[in-house]
Amino acid sequence: MTTSQDLTPLLLDALGKRIDDPAAIRLAEALGKKPFKNATPGNRCDIGNRRLGIEVIAEMNLATRSHFPPRKDGRKWVTWVSAAFIYPNYRGSLPAGFDWKMDDAALGERFRRRVEGAVEEVRFTLPAPGEGLRAKVSMNSDGLPKHMLLGVDEEETYATIYPGSKPEHSVEEASSRAGARSTASCGKTGWPPASSMRCASGSCLRWPSCLPAWADCCGETTCAPSMRPSATPT
Repeated sequence: MTTSQDLTPLLLDALGKRIDDPAAIRLAEALGKKPFKNATPGNRCDIGNRRLGIEVIAEMNLATRSHFPPRKDGRKWVTWVSAAFIYPNYRGSLPAGFDWKMDDAALGERFRRRVEGAVEEVRFTLPAPGEGLRAKVSMNSDGLPKHMLLGVDEEETYATIYPGSKPEHSVEEASSRAGARSTASCGKTGWPPASSMRCASGSCLRWPSCLPAWADCCGETTCAPSMRPSATPT
């Protein structure tokens, strides 16, 4: 194996699949590593090869309809290949229109630019490399790409019904009521931006610390009493 080997097809084939799937096993072998290990509630499994400029993540908790909720197969948690960090020394194929030498201005002419995360990091959203996948580039302090995230496109505001849970504690159930209320009051459906949501207690809602019971166009939100956050998030 050489650093010129294109691992991108293997990576895209493995993303979203179980670690015991042949695609995941082939990816681990191409990285020169042992197969992925099963994740646990407190630990994920990362394998990588920095010489090849790639680190792959496998975890048990993915917020998509195909992977959620976490489940066990026998005594082990089902674990999925969820994402990979790609670094500038990576020599595999990249999303169309992107180059590691592009600066903030050049990337901004082609891709959507946002400041995200607790550290307020500049990130660019690149074309999806495949169905159900996402690609983002994070910038360093010099205004150049420091790494790319290729991964499963998680549904960040989605949570399915937990077995045995009450319907009013389910985002699916809440969403149907919210859509009906929104249509009646302003003629459009969908949740307001998370930043505008507030719980009945008055504290800011940052899902999933509180699951909404309904929402209207102006972003007013009430929560099931047992689901209200104990303190205002920072």
